[in-house]
Amino acid sequence: MLAVMMSAGMVMAVSAESDSIEAYMGETITFHGVSYGSTTVYLFLTGPNLPANGVPLNDIMQRADQGAFTLVDVDSDQQWSYRWDTSRLHSRLDYGTYTVYVVADPADRSQLAGHQFSTQSVYLKNPGFPYAIRRAWPWLARSSISLRSY
Repeated sequence: MLAVMMSAGMVMAVSAESDSIEAYMGETITFHGVSYGSTTVYLFLTGPNLPANGVPLNDIMQRADQGAFTLVDVDSDQQWSYRWDTSRLHSRLDYGTYTVYVVADPADRSQLAGHQFSTQSVYLKNPGFPYAIRRAWPWLARSSISLRSY
């Protein structure tokens, strides 16, 4: 478990062994942490072919600099969690390295000065042909197939 300290007592914890996460496009990535200073955290994403100030993780057609964020409630124990299902964005995101921002207030990348925030680098890799088959025909993942050559 990697814990990245946020300024002013906020912590973002993610399941990773380094400062970045590597995942195949189509996988679900869980972000979780604690926030002592707010009842909501605001998530947004920057990366290849996205607006410089970010987009919400749940709708990359919106813009953070126009007030659109992925909102995550902080529970009574000051904990929050968000499951990012990248399969919903498979045809709309390029493979590559993205930065996920977690902010205590609704502030886009250009407005981060003076706000509590942390970042996490996410490298989304091409899942290749086998993944496409599993998504198209999920029953194959539960089946045993033998190929023999004669």
